[in-house]
Amino acid sequence: MDKPTFNGQLFTWKGNKATSNLGLLGLTEFPRDGFYILSHRSGEVRFFAPDHDTMEANEFFDGEASAYICRGLKVQIWT
Repeated sequence: MDKPTFNGQLFTWKGNKATSNLGLLGLTEFPRDGFYILSHRSGEVRFFAPDHDTMEANEFFDGEASAYICRGLKVQIWT
């Protein structure tokens, strides 16, 4: 299965961190293998891989969120 691409406007950005939720992204489960975000400002597409360190440090958010990372940018998707 191809990895999904989301518009950056579907995320709330604060500096180098962003959040969104499954419903807003049209998902029913967290992207296990990562995803792409298309920047609505620059037009650049970046791949966000699962952030295993953040997931472990937060005890996997009790299943309510999933964390991803790309070159210093961090994203969390919540249920």
